[in-house]
Amino acid sequence: MQTKTIDTSQRIFLGYEVGTGEEVSIPLHHQVVTGVTRLSGKTTTAEAIMARLPEGFTSLAFRTKRGEIAFPKAQQAQPYLATRTDWEYVQSLLEAAMRERLKFERSWIINATRGASSLRQVYDNIVRARDSGKARALDQSVFTNLAAYFEKVLPQIEAHPFTSTLEISPGPNVMDLGHLSEEVQALVIASCLEEIWQHGCNCLVVIPEAWAFIPQSRGNPVKWAAQHVIRQGGAVGVYLLIDSQDIASVDKAVLKSCGVWLLGRQQERNEVERVLDQLPVPRSGRPKPEDVMTLPPGVFFVAAEDWCRKVYVQPGWLDAEQAREVARGTLSLPQRPQPEQEEDAMLQQENTRMARELALTKEVLDTSQNNLREKEEQLRQLGERLKQQEKENLKDVRLWRALQDFRTSMRVLLALEQDLGNGVSEAFPDHAALVEDVARRVLRELPERDGSGGRPILQLAPAPAIQESLRVQLEERLFKGLGALPERQKHILAVLVGADAPLTIQEIARRLGVDVSTSGGAQSTWSTDVNTLVKEGWVYRDAGKRGFKHKVQKKAVETLQGVTSKEEDLEVAVATVLTMLATPIVNGER
Repeated sequence: MQTKTIDTSQRIFLGYEVGTGEEVSIPLHHQVVTGVTRLSGKTTTAEAIMARLPEGFTSLAFRTKRGEIAFPKAQQAQPYLATRTDWEYVQSLLEAAMRERLKFERSWIINATRGASSLRQVYDNIVRARDSGKARALDQSVFTNLAAYFEKVLPQIEAHPFTSTLEISPGPNVMDLGHLSEEVQALVIASCLEEIWQHGCNCLVVIPEAWAFIPQSRGNPVKWAAQHVIRQGGAVGVYLLIDSQDIASVDKAVLKSCGVWLLGRQQERNEVERVLDQLPVPRSGRPKPEDVMTLPPGVFFVAAEDWCRKVYVQPGWLDAEQAREVARGTLSLPQRPQPEQEEDAMLQQENTRMARELALTKEVLDTSQNNLREKEEQLRQLGERLKQQEKENLKDVRLWRALQDFRTSMRVLLALEQDLGNGVSEAFPDHAALVEDVARRVLRELPERDGSGGRPILQLAPAPAIQESLRVQLEERLFKGLGALPERQKHILAVLVGADAPLTIQEIARRLGVDVSTSGGAQSTWSTDVNTLVKEGWVYRDAGKRGFKHKVQKKAVETLQGVTSKEEDLEVAVATVLTMLATPIVNGER
């Protein structure tokens, strides 16, 4: 498409004034051509105007009827479609589909278009809302209707190989849409209008059947695009030629901005009056109704600027002198010559169109097949990864189970050691060897390597290392148990550690600065604390002297015996316990 505007003051030769034979030219502007189909010559007039545009201009017309023979010399343009998903566009699409204005449905359409990037997604949103089970009866009715309208349009949009780039050659171009429904035709025409208006210039676009595509009483995608072009297109040399059988059914917001009117034959009385009212002449000088009703093909009342003339539009297939004689009335209106050749040209163009569509379809299929092969390869690779992951997961499960077995075995051994106490060495002289044997049997269930050929996942430590680890754990348990005692119980244990002889409960309390004989029920509380220390193994009752003594050394030996035979280990443990208890006592507070 052109990207540089040209001088818009240029004019277009149209034909000759009826009676005088004078040449008539019209300004370069938006145009309206009306008249009864097949009796007024609208298509022939559009062909002539497209062929006589100023140098540097292109033009685009649309064939909307199947088998239509129009614009046979124009170059074929591939149908172009670029859909939008804003609610205004979708509403106009639905109004075109149902051929009536939508009113209260707007809020449903707005909700359906939110977050959608294609018409298919809008349709999916509608169906999802309809089938959600949460829709009220009214909501479900509206969504059902909207879904039905989309189901008319979407299959054609998705099945037809539209081009994603609008290509217009210099000179006249025609786009054949006769094989599409009127709703999809509207989408294509609107897409072309918007693309030309936004990215091109110096182009005349012929809108056929304007009563259907730019209707007065309802929305249509073409209507909104045409309103943009009609108001702003002249700045970049983009103009409309509106072809309609009548004036009444075409949107007035578009018509009122047109600067050139070509009004042809009409039969209906009201429409005849509209034609006469549109002529910029005094009422006394207006043609009579029968003048409009008897206009021959190719003859129009032309209203432009500040003048109005009755003009015979010179067809592209008639030379200038013959056209002038027809206008003067000295030559009968000739028939369009050699229709067979035009039909042949039409067939040739149809073959060209079908060949382009076939090539585009083949390209789409090739792309789809390539994408399919890529997806199949991706699925195969994903399957392989899933199988490998499944194997790894099984290894992880076996590893987890083996570690659980190992932990369970160690807990059993530790519990057994605690239960046997001092007798563990006598009962199990090979205690460390037993631990090592259990560990080896568990490790046999684990994988030897981590899968990367590196170090083993687990290595069995020698028996001395296992025994040392158990000793450290049991020491920590001993110290932790002491640290968890309440403060008064720690004070009691510290007093007993420092005493040379057994002490009664009253004596223990007195050394901590409390006289339980005068404290009501306090002696029972102290008795409870002492009995708790007895139960935990930190204190024992001396039956002979009727008092209590500590057993810190014995508690440490009982805890660590079986995992160490070193006297220094026991001494260190006992010393640590005594250090924890050796904080000073002042007025009963430590």
